[in-house]
Amino acid sequence: QRPSHRSTASAKWTAAECVVRQARMVELWGSPMDAVNGVYEYMPSVGEVQGPPVFQHFNKTRWLYVATTGSWWIGTFDSMEQRCPKGCMCSGPVAAGTLPHEVPSWEVVIEKEWKHHEGARFFLSQSVALAWQHCTISAFQASVVSVSDATDVYIDGLYDFVPLDSTAGRSP
Repeated sequence: QRPSHRSTASAKWTAAECVVRQARMVELWGSPMDAVNGVYEYMPSVGEVQGPPVFQHFNKTRWLYVATTGSWWIGTFDSMEQRCPKGCMCSGPVAAGTLPHEVPSWEVVIEKEWKHHEGARFFLSQSVALAWQHCTISAFQASVVSVSDATDVYIDGLYDFVPLDSTAGRSP
């Protein structure tokens, strides 16, 4: 049997596409720019065959893609179409097949300067849903929660857990 003519990079992106086809969405949490936080949906009809997947933000104005530099970027539709390293948030160069939730660190533009931001992280949506389920169970078990050392001091204090009807896997 003849060996495959696919490059190692395309094989790795094909494997990564199997993950995103199953997961469908990734979520960004912790960016200092609220407008980019949230759900990004995998767009199978956009992007190159056997290339990196492309995601669209739920607000439809931002795209998550791998640029020609080999880095993940959050940018506009035009930047995504041209695979331009241009936008408001990016990773460093990644190995082929590396998905956004596997990237260890991100840089964001804050006051026109690129800065590393430890808090900005992508997660598979299923991981977020599972974490919220664990939080809900913990909240039921310890019905009073203490918050301290929050960014805004007025948030510190004791909170009672008040269960509401919510969708399973979503924040309580």
